[in-house]
Amino acid sequence: MALQLTPEVFATTKFDRAACVGTVVAAGTVRETLAGLSQALTQIEEAIAAKVGDNYDQLLEVAGQVGEQGACFGQTNEAVRVLEDEINGIHSAVEDSYLKIKSRATQASRMHTAASLLQKVMRFSHLAQKLKQNLQEGTQDYAKAAICRNEIETLLKENKELSGIALVEHEVSWFNKVADTLEVAATLHLKQGLELQNHSSIAKALEVFAIMSTLPDKVSSTMTNILGRVSLAMGTALYVQEGRAEDRAADRVTFIGHVSQAMEDVHAACVQAWSLCSVLQRTPHPLTHVPLSDCVPTPASSSLAQSLTILQLFWRNMCKLISDKITDALNSRLCCACLLAEFPRIYRMFQDLAARLARMCSTFDEEKQLFLGCTANVEAAYPKFVYGRLLELHNVFFSAISPTPSQPQLSAPSKQAADALQAFAQGAVGEIDAVKACDSPAAAAVAHSVASITKMYLVKTRELISDDPESASQQALNQNTLHFHCLIQVQAVLAPIEALLVTAPAAGVVDEWRSTLRLLVDIAERCVAPVFAKHRKALEITMLRMHGEDFSGDTIPANEEHSDFMLAIDQHVCTFRNQYLCRLPPCPIVSRQLTALCARVVELFIRNAALLRPLGTRGKLRLANDMAHLIRLMPKTPAAVAKAAQSLRQLFHMELNEIESWREVHALLPSVIMHHLLGRGPAEMLSPHTFAKISVAQFNEWLDSHTDEEQRWEQVKTSLDAYAEQVNRRGDKSFAEVYPVLLHLGPKLVKWWKQQRGAAV
Repeated sequence: MALQLTPEVFATTKFDRAACVGTVVAAGTVRETLAGLSQALTQIEEAIAAKVGDNYDQLLEVAGQVGEQGACFGQTNEAVRVLEDEINGIHSAVEDSYLKIKSRATQASRMHTAASLLQKVMRFSHLAQKLKQNLQEGTQDYAKAAICRNEIETLLKENKELSGIALVEHEVSWFNKVADTLEVAATLHLKQGLELQNHSSIAKALEVFAIMSTLPDKVSSTMTNILGRVSLAMGTALYVQEGRAEDRAADRVTFIGHVSQAMEDVHAACVQAWSLCSVLQRTPHPLTHVPLSDCVPTPASSSLAQSLTILQLFWRNMCKLISDKITDALNSRLCCACLLAEFPRIYRMFQDLAARLARMCSTFDEEKQLFLGCTANVEAAYPKFVYGRLLELHNVFFSAISPTPSQPQLSAPSKQAADALQAFAQGAVGEIDAVKACDSPAAAAVAHSVASITKMYLVKTRELISDDPESASQQALNQNTLHFHCLIQVQAVLAPIEALLVTAPAAGVVDEWRSTLRLLVDIAERCVAPVFAKHRKALEITMLRMHGEDFSGDTIPANEEHSDFMLAIDQHVCTFRNQYLCRLPPCPIVSRQLTALCARVVELFIRNAALLRPLGTRGKLRLANDMAHLIRLMPKTPAAVAKAAQSLRQLFHMELNEIESWREVHALLPSVIMHHLLGRGPAEMLSPHTFAKISVAQFNEWLDSHTDEEQRWEQVKTSLDAYAEQVNRRGDKSFAEVYPVLLHLGPKLVKWWKQQRGAAV
């Protein structure tokens, strides 16, 4: 099949000659293809010839039209030449008119320049005359004068052509001196206005400086001068002359007077600075009408300073200056001593000054804290100073109470020792009261120092006392009594401190002081505990002597009689009162010790009276007398113990069948009732200590160590069981009347006792 090669195939952009030839050769149709191509070429030539004929006709038509256009173009050239001739005529006429106008314009410009210069000279003359009038004596107005001077200066700067004119040159020499005159006059007005607090005068002076563009420098120099006065005042106040005989009291009085005067100077300086800044904020610029404070940028020495107002920057600089002065003063021995000794008063002065300044400003909290922080270095050193001052008083006191070869140990402080102790205690309270009164943040640290030195005093006292009643000699007891007097005196003086520390700024101060007072009470109790223990031991030994006396018999004595052991107790109590108790100061500690002693002695009497056997009517009456006398000897006996003693006397005369329903049965311990009922039984119904074959003293020790009534009932039950075994062994038909009562009443009393104790807990 022959390949179809049309003219369109050759016209495509993708025609590949080599591929086409290869295709024809491969198909074996070379001849047919060539014949087809020849035919196609013939057709193309015929088509071209026909197209050329058509275009030739069109070209002839166009050529005819071009001839016609040539004729029109000739006419146009003729018209252009005529137009050029007319334009040249018009140009000649216009050029003559232009030259005339230009000449007249030049003349007018020169006349305008001369008139303008004359106008400026007249303006200069008018301003100069106005300036002289504003500076004239009696009608001075420096603000208007400054405005006139500013206008003249601007006029001369903007119009250099005024130089060389005789009228102007004559006034310029005088004009150059006006700036100095205005500067001096405005400075004087500003100074007088600040001193007299005349805001109108201050405003006029500031307006002059603003117009003369010297306001920032003048405000800065004024603030610097104010700070200089503060520096001078604080430097004078914090100076104490060295190298002379020391009179600390006189130094402190003079020092406080100087500091008080310095506070007044600082107040005056702050008022001046506040007045200046207040006027700056309220006064508009005479020319731009913006507040003058906007015309005084703060120094850009730091990123922080850019955000501060003029007054805030002044306040920070003043506080830093005062703080530096105080820090420098601490390097002076005498000045440091005065600063620390009078710190509470000085801090109060700072607080009072801050309060006065706060009335001028509604937002003063941050500035107040910054101002009070000027004393931070003194405040940090003050607690240590307090500690040292109290330590001196502490050492003076212990020197005064120390025994010497010429003066043995006293049982009460001498006047010198009492005064030294009073000075120590009152000094401690005074230090805390002083810092609390001035509301100083150092209150917590001072309280800690006072607590520390008080603990030191207590620890040293504890080392000096003897708390062993067995080995305590009379000299040791005297020393204990001496320290007890001192401790009670210290406690009485230091008691108000806790109330002062309720609002302490630091947590734990109150707790620390409470622990200090508890330690004081503990040591005071240890001072008197040996003698009370010694007295109690002697009374216990004397009390046990009742078991060696005879309380049997039913004969009623004609007169009231007392036992021998009670007479011995009476004598011992009188000796104790006269030789020791009368020397102790009345206080809660002594009262507690006496109450415990009285309770112990009466309870011991009740316990041992219940163990007595046989007990007859005579013995019961004598024990009742002894009991009443013992209660009189022991006035601090607790009501419950006194009631138990009264109940025991009733128990002595009560029948067995009445005990269970007795209303006062719970006033006595179950063991007391059971021991007494055992005494009512036969001889073979042994008491617990007899059954256990121990002495009464040993049995009392056992009862002291075994307070559980159930254990005590077990001892009684053991004795009852032994009695029952003997009765059964003998073959008796009945037990003693008290035996079933004890078996029934014992567990019941123990149960009631447990219920009472559980309710109390």
